Amino acid sequence: MEERIRFPYEYDPVKRKLAKIYTKQKIIQASIISVIIPLAFFSIFVLTGMSEVTRSFSTYLSQSWDVPIYLSILFGLLLLIITPFSFYFGYVFEKKYGLSKQTVVAWFTDHLKIEGLLFLVLILGGVGLHFIWDSFPSYWWIIASVCFFGILLFIGTIFPILLIPFLWKTEDFKDEARKRKLADIAKKSGIGAVDKIIVVKESEKSKKVNAGLMGFGKTRSMFIFDNLLNKFPPKEIDVIFAHEMGHHVKNDVIKGMALSSLLTFSTFFVIAIVIMPIASSVGIQSLSDITIFPLFAALFIAIQIGIRPIKLAYSRKRERLADQFALDTIRDPEAQISAFKRLADIDLADDSPHSSVEAWLFSHPSINRRIRHCESWKAKRD
Repeated sequence: MEERIRFPYEYDPVKRKLAKIYTKQKIIQASIISVIIPLAFFSIFVLTGMSEVTRSFSTYLSQSWDVPIYLSILFGLLLLIITPFSFYFGYVFEKKYGLSKQTVVAWFTDHLKIEGLLFLVLILGGVGLHFIWDSFPSYWWIIASVCFFGILLFIGTIFPILLIPFLWKTEDFKDEARKRKLADIAKKSGIGAVDKIIVVKESEKSKKVNAGLMGFGKTRSMFIFDNLLNKFPPKEIDVIFAHEMGHHVKNDVIKGMALSSLLTFSTFFVIAIVIMPIASSVGIQSLSDITIFPLFAALFIAIQIGIRPIKLAYSRKRERLADQFALDTIRDPEAQISAFKRLADIDLADDSPHSSVEAWLFSHPSINRRIRHCESWKAKRD
């Protein structure tokens, strides 16, 4: 394997130029699909009277099931509007840059799976939120925040055992020697080992590489794309595994979840203050009125955009600490730098984005920052 894979890896200048263009267009994609279309759709839905018409239609069909019917129409229309953009950015665009290996049919199959799950979560979440509004109008934001944390825990627990196999083909990691090395790292750190390592067969879908930690307790698992195992030499795989072990040692999954819950609590608190004054200006007089959903969704998105840098700054801090853990554990900065460069070229990641772009959009430090971290670590020990 090492004879066929160049090590240490150096940047491909052509891919560095492509990465700049690719990253800029991915930023545009995220803005369109996650912000511009949803905010425009929810605003139009309220201001044009579509929301009232949908409420009347939902009540006409069933007074008992008017909430799920209304939500199904609201979110169904939104997902339908977004689908052409998702197809262009998720299939056509990825094919253009040589990253996707899927057929149109395979892409739509995955898209329907993901959108179906999202649709179900939105409907169930919306019905639950309406019940909380209706039952506890004065302090709904407290109860909704607690429920949100519970939902995160539930999803985090079932993700490795149900959702990953639903979206990808998987197999168990069979490298016993590397498993023992990870167990030794865990033992030295005073924690239990990650017993389950899942190989995700991403090679059937794309050329991208990834690895991560997920789940809690008995479902705690580490996943790694087969592309990474096939394209990276053993030394680089070791530092990547050690990085993920760093997240495990520092309980980053639960800490990240706690931060998300805290920020959601703050978001719900702000919405609780402003939603009724805004709602009354467009003729909505009560939280129990189902036409308030588009307004709530628009406020939620807008506030999340505002607090996004906080969440991402925390994520980058945790990633830097995981990098530090890998350096202190494996003690091979050359392999870590090589892995970062290889990862950037394969995924066409911009290695040096503008600081404002990094602050608003990057969950990991830029590749150049991560490389400088490794170089600094090495310089202190030379």
